[in-house]
Amino acid sequence: RAGISVIAEVEVKSLKAQMRAADRVTASYALICGDNELEKGILLCKDMKNGEQTEIARSSVMEFLKSSVK
Repeated sequence: RAGISVIAEVEVKSLKAQMRAADRVTASYALICGDNELEKGILLCKDMKNGEQTEIARSSVMEFLKSSVK
């Protein structure tokens, strides 16, 4: 509804393999949600172009993506 395309990787793969898959589909960002992130109530958002990672509160992910994805 927000006009943002999403691909969810739910198979059991290593993080490295999942990042390669995101790179293959030329994703702008990868959202990472592991046990630590779930515990903290955050997601890691990795910018696939420059490699920077940002911690984002789960409740504000859509706002972050709307302002970042062009």
